[in-house]
Amino acid sequence: MTPLKAIENMQDVHGVLSERYPRNKVCANPECDKPTESTHHIFGRPPGPNSSSWFVYIGDPAGKNDREIAKRAIPHGIGLCGHGTKDCHGDVEAHRAWIKYEDGVFVWYERMGDEGESTITWHGLGPLDPQPFAWGDKKKKRPRKKGDEKRKTRTKTFRFPDDAEDGRGQVEDGLEELERKLGYDPPRSEGYRLMDAVHFANAWVDDEIRKVVTSGDAADEC
Repeated sequence: MTPLKAIENMQDVHGVLSERYPRNKVCANPECDKPTESTHHIFGRPPGPNSSSWFVYIGDPAGKNDREIAKRAIPHGIGLCGHGTKDCHGDVEAHRAWIKYEDGVFVWYERMGDEGESTITWHGLGPLDPQPFAWGDKKKKRPRKKGDEKRKTRTKTFRFPDDAEDGRGQVEDGLEELERKLGYDPPRSEGYRLMDAVHFANAWVDDEIRKVVTSGDAADEC
């Protein structure tokens, strides 16, 4: 069985010629600590000569040079336990689990309810741990929440004008630079980076307002 689509429009996914990277040693399911046994291509195997590549490019590659494509290439080969018939790899293949690409992060979802039910709901366990091509050890296993304690995951999208110059790319570059300056290694997901940027902007505005108020008070005293 073919895994569920990581993004809605898979026609935009193209393989990128590249070397393979070291595979994670522990299953990337955020709530699994079993050893990795197989490699899963999250975006499947896109058509073309680079179908077996562990990197993909999302978008139309026409008119893009190799450097531009490489800069936006996304690693999608990830180690999972099992061999496609059982355990986490089997769950993905049999649609008991779903790896989605959301805001630059791969997130693991599990299907709720029994197979064959008319309504299917999905619960997000959190980002893959580790993400593809991520260096460092697997993070400490989080306790599995049940019932109402389960954490809900939502996706928020932002729109840019059609004539904007790569608005999303500029936001991504700015958030990556902020993450580097803050010293997070490995980097966090975009949601945490964006919230830090908002907090810093609010703090800066508050500071500027205090300066204006303070200078006004000083002028009154003269």
